[in-house]
Amino acid sequence: VTSLAELGLHATIWIGLALALRVSDRTEPAQPFQVTENFALAVGVGVSLIGAGFVLNPWWGSAPAAAPITPVFNDLMAGFALPAAALALYAMACASERQTTRARWMGGAAGLLAFLQVILELRRGFAGAAMASAAQGDIERWVYTGTAMAGAAALLIFGMERKSTLMRAGSLALVLAALAKALVFDLSAVEGGMRALAALGILAAGALVWRFYQTKVFKAGAGGRPLNVNAKPAPPQ
Repeated sequence: VTSLAELGLHATIWIGLALALRVSDRTEPAQPFQVTENFALAVGVGVSLIGAGFVLNPWWGSAPAAAPITPVFNDLMAGFALPAAALALYAMACASERQTTRARWMGGAAGLLAFLQVILELRRGFAGAAMASAAQGDIERWVYTGTAMAGAAALLIFGMERKSTLMRAGSLALVLAALAKALVFDLSAVEGGMRALAALGILAAGALVWRFYQTKVFKAGAGGRPLNVNAKPAPPQ
């Protein structure tokens, strides 16, 4: 049976191969190299996101892998942190060649793997080795929600700095998902009128967040000016 660490190493090797082909000194892009690079990248990303993220995920995977606690380096780091670092390097290489679309998507995949790493480390801190079977406590639920909110804030900051619409949209999706989680799951321990008040507060927060993103976050275009989708091009001089 493949372990989580083995799966992560396989993914890192494939992504590393794609990175090596990307940065290799070639005067002209050769078709065989491009095909091999794309194939290696697809395998590495697929193994990471599908294999480690869903199949062997120690918490919610269809075949949860064991994640023993070891000092300094552990299976979670091998399964998620190593591929995330490799994808981040690949994204930087693409950005240096001005392939911004690929760089943003691979950077997003790296960020997703890093986020899963943090969530699973928190889960192991609460549940120990019984990550797949232990029940969640009330505090644990709110910790995950707070972590998602912090991740959304970090993603928003990077998105504003780099003028990335994709990162800003991902930030909005993450914060709305965190609020929805709080509304549906985290309030289960609250009873009576306090639960109704808390639910109203979360709904109001969601409306304010949506308004903030619409009026402040998505208002500025790539040049920092307000977007005007109805603007017509200036006539030729």
